[in-house]
Amino acid sequence: MSSPEDQDQGGSGREAEQPPQLRETGERLVPGAHPDHIVEAEHIARYELAATIAPGRAALDAGCGAGYGAAILARAGAASVAGVDVDPDALAFARDRYGDLADFSEGNLLELLYEDDTFGLVACFEAIEHVVDPERALDELRRVMAADGVLAISTPNRGVYREDNPFHVKEMTSDEFRDALAARFANVRILRQQVHMTTLLSDDEGQAAADPSVEVPATLRKLSGQHPGEELYAVALAADAELPAVPNVAVLGGAVAVRQWQDSLAAWEARARHAEAEHDASSIELGHTVRVKDAAVEELEEMRRRVAASGRRGRKLL
Repeated sequence: MSSPEDQDQGGSGREAEQPPQLRETGERLVPGAHPDHIVEAEHIARYELAATIAPGRAALDAGCGAGYGAAILARAGAASVAGVDVDPDALAFARDRYGDLADFSEGNLLELLYEDDTFGLVACFEAIEHVVDPERALDELRRVMAADGVLAISTPNRGVYREDNPFHVKEMTSDEFRDALAARFANVRILRQQVHMTTLLSDDEGQAAADPSVEVPATLRKLSGQHPGEELYAVALAADAELPAVPNVAVLGGAVAVRQWQDSLAAWEARARHAEAEHDASSIELGHTVRVKDAAVEELEEMRRRVAASGRRGRKLL
């Protein structure tokens, strides 16, 4: 007969199993770890773009991480969704959160365990820069695509994106990325992803919206522009068939992100001022040290001159 404590825990006599937790590494997006932040908006925007292609297609999320992107594709109407990643902890998290929407399995982009011509949509966002051989990864993604399939893929733009990311093995410029895709697909379209500060004027419903899968009707205007090649990320569509038309996609972060940037900027400015003050103090101290050294050298030279003069006088007396 089970005790009341056993009954409260399902009669197993053990504590209720806790859902898998995913450690924040600073590179992988963990749902909920960046609330209101532009980092989450960047990632979701790519999947929302792919979601416009997903309906009715068998989809693969290659490098699925925590699984939120596979869930976006499934909810958009994909016929089926498979997610593959090398990280077993991320996959455990994905299965717990989104296992009813997609099939998640462990695998490597350099050797995908799927038959040729399997998927009508392959999404691979911010993943190929993590492998030692991006060209081979592209070959694998091409292999598992159906003849009428579409590849939606992104990578950071080397030279614009930060240069010290320890998680990235090999990066490409947007032009190199386009050329690598053009060597494998008849049709390639490069889209440019950049971060912009935004102000939204809308009704109550638009202001209350917090689900990126729900479109907020708006007219988009911009005050600043970038030339092609200045973008942070290149997002590409590639296929042998005709490429589908896709809309521009914007996902807004919240005011929290703006305040975080302001706080970060203030902290950097404070550190810069402190470093400048230390540099000035060090320069003053160094200048004083140099002057003392010069004086000591001059005094030593004067002593040498005196000794030499005394020696000459002594020789004359002899």
